[in-house]
Formats: sequence, C-alpha cells, structure tokens
Amino acid sequence: MAEPNFSLLWSGDTPTVNPANGVTVTTIAGQLGDATPPSPPPASWATSPDNHVAVWHLTLEPGSTWTLPTAPTGVNRTLYFYAGTTGSLNGQPIAENTGARVDPTQANTIAANETRSEVLLLQARPIGEPVAQNGPFVMNEQSEIDEAMTDFRTTRFGGWPWAQGDPSHGPEAKRFAHFPNGATETPVDA
Repeated sequence: MAEPNFSLLWSGDTPTVNPANGVTVTTIAGQLGDATPPSPPPASWATSPDNHVAVWHLTLEPGSTWTLPTAPTGVNRTLYFYAGTTGSLNGQPIAENTGARVDPTQANTIAANETRSEVLLLQARPIGEPVAQNGPFVMNEQSEIDEAMTDFRTTRFGGWPWAQGDPSHGPEAKRFAHFPNGATETPVDA
C-alpha cells in the first residue's frame, strides 16, 4: 500500500558491462562493478543495498563463459536460461527455457556452447511477507487483491488519460512516459 510510483528504464540509461570476453551484462537493478543502474522506486525493497536486489540480463556469445560474483548467505538467486539451444551451469548441460536456483555464496559458472545464450539473473533477500497475486496485482492478502481490482475497475487507478483503454497509441512508433504530475518523458534515443 505504498504511494504509487513508476519510472521507465530506457535502454540508454541502463548500463552494460563486459565482465568477460564475449559476455555482456545489462544491469537493470543491482550494481555490478562500476555499473550502477537507475534508482529503484522510493518504497521498493531494492532501495536498501542490504537486500542485494539484482536483475541482470546476460548475453553470452558462443564459447564464452563467466563466473558470477558471489552474494551473501540468505540471498536467493535464480537463473533463467531463455535463449540459446545449449549452455551449461557449473559444467552441467542446461537447456533453453530452464530455470535454476543456485547457491549465491558459491562460484557459479555459466557458459554458452555453440549458440548465443541469454540468461536472466534474479536475486534478493526474501521479503518474508505473505504473498497474494492475481494478474499484475501483488499484495499480502487476497482481500487487498480484491480491493486493488475494484479500484482498477472503478477509477483506472485515478484515471487513464487516453480515450482508449488499451496501451496502444496508434501505428506510429512513440516511446514516452506520462507522469501523474503532467510531466512527459521520452528516451534520449527516441
């Protein structure tokens, strides 16, 4: 029930690093080396560095490998191999569309075999709260989900400023964010 907030992660503002030959990491959340991603929303679990929140998109060219940096005990880390026909995790084959929960306190080495691989790393300390979820709504209790769905149906979360209810704004390529205070933001590369 935090104050609503959002920001868009424009590609030009999201840093990438090359920690190994043939490996590119886009740091969406969680610092990696000198790459500091955009700030999280103010009430986010990610605002505290003690929670070790990381969302990294890894691209590995064929034949490349990288050993992930470790994280402290109590942090959950999951890897989702979602592109590339073959790869390996700690020397064990892993197929496309496979997730693996790993011990972040240990060295974990990922590799792309004969095709380019893409991996999503999700990591954080557990929040330790009950979770209720329905569609895009995530709360602690089902009654809160019901309230959020009612709010959405009746007010569109305070009003949707466009004539249509869908997120399409015509056939022209337009990338923007429209904020409640009336400000509009477009990416530098638009």
